[in-house]
Amino acid sequence: NFVVIDQIGQLGIGETSPDSLLHLKSTSASKPILKIENEQGGANPVSIQMLRNTSSPADDDFIGQLDFRSMNDAGTPEEILYAYISAQSTDITDGTEDGEINFHTMKAGTLTNTLELKSGNATFGGSLVVSGDTANGSYLGHINNTGSQSEDNGLHIQIASSGSGAHGLKVQTG
Repeated sequence: NFVVIDQIGQLGIGETSPDSLLHLKSTSASKPILKIENEQGGANPVSIQMLRNTSSPADDDFIGQLDFRSMNDAGTPEEILYAYISAQSTDITDGTEDGEINFHTMKAGTLTNTLELKSGNATFGGSLVVSGDTANGSYLGHINNTGSQSEDNGLHIQIASSGSGAHGLKVQTG
């Protein structure tokens, strides 16, 4: 391996022509690996921080993004973004700040917002599939309402479906 710093200060490790501030490249299997290690014995975690430090912050600013890319099988292979995770500051008002994280995945050639975590809520962009082993009397999942129970405040499940032969809720046994 070799280290290169180009004329504009971009660092290449294993790359002679870096195209970003830090460019790591390897031809070995399961490499490169970026390892961040802390030997402190306390309970504090190691941290990766993304700070969007701007003089004009605004609602709905994108803070950071992790991209997952690979090549496709076109005649001349193309670099494709198969999935990414993005973070956004949806409300920057002091004292009432809100944020969200979105998980996007590729489906039939189109990136879709698969999961949104926003202000304490989770929204799925597709079907929610729950699977597992229900042997020995276990359950696939539980829905627990820890709030107070009343006519207007409690656990509400709304099931809607459309189309011929569609089932809003179908329970089968045996």
